[in-house]
Amino acid sequence: MQTGTLLSALAVLLALCAAGGFSLPVLPVAVEMDLVDVSAINDFGSFFEAEFELILTWSDPNATRGQGAGDVFIPSVVYSNVIKREVVWLPSVLVQDGAVQWRQRERSKFAFQFDLDSFPFDSQDPRIVVEPQENTQRHVVLFSNQDPDTLLDNEEFFHLEGWSDYHNTEIVPHVRRSGRDGRVDGIEFKFEVKRDVGSYITQNIVPSIAFVCIAWAGFFIDYNALMPRLMPILFATVALSNTNASTSRLIPRASDVTWFEAFALASTIATAFVLLELIIVHNFARHGFHDAAKFVDMASRFVFPLLYLTLFLILLLLLGVRIPIWGGMIFLVGALLIIIALIGLFIAYRAWAMSRRKAKE
Repeated sequence: MQTGTLLSALAVLLALCAAGGFSLPVLPVAVEMDLVDVSAINDFGSFFEAEFELILTWSDPNATRGQGAGDVFIPSVVYSNVIKREVVWLPSVLVQDGAVQWRQRERSKFAFQFDLDSFPFDSQDPRIVVEPQENTQRHVVLFSNQDPDTLLDNEEFFHLEGWSDYHNTEIVPHVRRSGRDGRVDGIEFKFEVKRDVGSYITQNIVPSIAFVCIAWAGFFIDYNALMPRLMPILFATVALSNTNASTSRLIPRASDVTWFEAFALASTIATAFVLLELIIVHNFARHGFHDAAKFVDMASRFVFPLLYLTLFLILLLLLGVRIPIWGGMIFLVGALLIIIALIGLFIAYRAWAMSRRKAKE
């Protein structure tokens, strides 16, 4: 046991005693965590599973070398966010003159709040909150001298699929109002991890973009050929529906809209507007406005890709802005409707001008 830990415990004790307000003797306990493995992060259950070794060290003037665990006071700790706790190795206690160290290895599941706004480009921050269990002998205060970076010393051995880039480790005090003395002085261990996006890009995002592009094939087919123009739109709609359904099974239903849901909605709307364009062109041709039908087809070859590209780039920009995705979607859909309305007015004007010219002729 390091002298620095005991000196830090003395400093914590002096500070708490100076602050006062505790009806029981204060016992500072140094906490260290060796994170051995992270084996699962569950989006639907909002938990992660980890294996770790917890080490408690504290000063006890009555402790002497050779004493057994039953002869010294051992503070109990609990995890405030634990779902399931499983002990891997039974605790071991090392007693030296004036100091005691307790260690135990566990494999447990811990709940934490998921942030899926940027899914699948999201990062999560799993955490383990350690608190002293109430007792009638002493007020236990947990603190830590551990370097936060050492929490992930074993990250190369973690058995966690679909996640990588562990970073931003923190070890911070966790204080809440409760207990006999009106407060619980715990410690919180946390880190951040990013979701691997490669499979989502290749299996969901890129295919969705390709399906929208397939719907545009009708712009290059003669406007009199109704069924050949309709088939790419139907194919794109069915393919988008299947892709979105397969991805939605990976996203828990929540009040916030995720980035992928916004992207899927934008792609579906873009495909729906292609069908609307087909209806407009078909009606122009049926009423004899062939020049207007050709003009709409020609304009659509450039307008639709440009609008979809702009929409996609704005969605990418939203990833770097901390605003609600639903707010951005309202703005995007509103802007898209205004642009479509302006294009519709322009097309109507062109059709009216062509009809007047044709009437004069």
